Amino acid sequence: MFMNQRAGIQDAVLGTSASVLYTAPSNTVARLSSVTLTNQTGSAVLVSVYLVKSGSVPGTNNRVVAPYTLGPNEAWTCPHLNHNLNPGDTLQALADAGSAVSVYGSVIEMSKA
Repeated sequence: MFMNQRAGIQDAVLGTSASVLYTAPSNTVARLSSVTLTNQTGSAVLVSVYLVKSGSVPGTNNRVVAPYTLGPNEAWTCPHLNHNLNPGDTLQALADAGSAVSVYGSVIEMSKA
């Protein structure tokens, strides 16, 4: 088994519909080790985060962060995202204001081969 820790989510900015921030590679189990959401504006913004199984879509059944209010200029490292993603699973998120929230995250990728 091969393990690699890396910044898997960089230069990501949330839109108002859920978008993929990270996809676990084939033959790999990925462990989300840290995900930080930063409100880049002077107004509060609501964010939602989803852990979506391969072939599925984001919805209330896979939402792990219900609408959370990020205060003006707040950076929040989400304690709810310390999970494993199987091959093809995705981390997705959205905000109620486009281009307001940036995301940075680290993952540990463990090869199944």
